[in-house]
Amino acid sequence: SAPDPEAANQIRADRIPPLVKALREGFDFVFVDLGRSLSRISLPILQEADVIMLIVTPDSSTTYLTRVVLEFLMKKGIPTKRILPLINRVVGLEGLSRAQVDQEIGLATVYTIPYLGGNVTVANQMHQPLIEKFPNDTIVISLKDIARDILQTIQKLRNEAPSGGDYGV
Repeated sequence: SAPDPEAANQIRADRIPPLVKALREGFDFVFVDLGRSLSRISLPILQEADVIMLIVTPDSSTTYLTRVVLEFLMKKGIPTKRILPLINRVVGLEGLSRAQVDQEIGLATVYTIPYLGGNVTVANQMHQPLIEKFPNDTIVISLKDIARDILQTIQKLRNEAPSGGDYGV
């Protein structure tokens, strides 16, 4: 990322797609965490992505904004089969149900990250990966399942692409 806002304004968005393509050629998988922003820099990354994990918290305001983002991405030519909504239950079972979230955003959520509980804090404070500290915890099992499914989805989409992975977006 740019060291300051002035430098960020000088980044040329047209140089992003070749950079992403070069990374994809050099590595099997490239993960980019864009956080909460949509910008002239993040949009080309999203357009080049095999899969977009869209994290949704199950509350009305977030699901409404997620719907707005989905509509924007579709207008920019990103097919919904490349967008994988994921519910992140950060506060337990409070909030909307999965069916309500699906209805609100207009796309089926494919995964739910269960409430993490205190084990994440314990593992973090002990400077240990969650998977090592609590290998049989529900969240660890869920994250492994999600990772496996994401990889399978990516492979399927790459096999369906006309030129072996280049969507030509």
